Amino acid sequence: KAALQEGKEEAPEGGGLRCYGTGSTWPFSSGFLLLMTEFKPNIHYCRDLEVSVLGICLIEPGAIFKIKSMLTADMFYHGEYQLVYAGLIEMVNQAIPIDLITASDYFVRNIKIPHIQNYETAYYLCRLTNHVVTSSHLIHWAKIIKAMWTSRELARVNPGSIKDLQAATR
Repeated sequence: KAALQEGKEEAPEGGGLRCYGTGSTWPFSSGFLLLMTEFKPNIHYCRDLEVSVLGICLIEPGAIFKIKSMLTADMFYHGEYQLVYAGLIEMVNQAIPIDLITASDYFVRNIKIPHIQNYETAYYLCRLTNHVVTSSHLIHWAKIIKAMWTSRELARVNPGSIKDLQAATR
């Protein structure tokens, strides 16, 4: 939590994954993948999907209930997204309604997180909502996030499996 608040998450030299369809390369999160292997695009994570799912949960009433039983916080690749999702689940478990203002207040007052990635929490959460194009694919996107997590776990448990998976998808 402290490393996220201080913005100390950095990519190793040359590390990163290309997110399919975005043309962007995103850095690895430090400490979340034990295996540093070159992954095929869109197999292990996609920042756009994770941001969109979180943004939808912040702006669409009841969205979190559609995916709560499907996803856990550790299924998100990036630590800051894990933190946000865990906070939203905590709010749900305490019967606190989720919206941008209530979530920002809850994160600052109850979870004691005034900053995420060097941004004030309210601004950071607002940025997540800016990526939402539609909410109609929320469940499908959650399934993709879960599949990517499964792939990462497979790679973590059996490092040779990633090479087998890459060979099979060529």
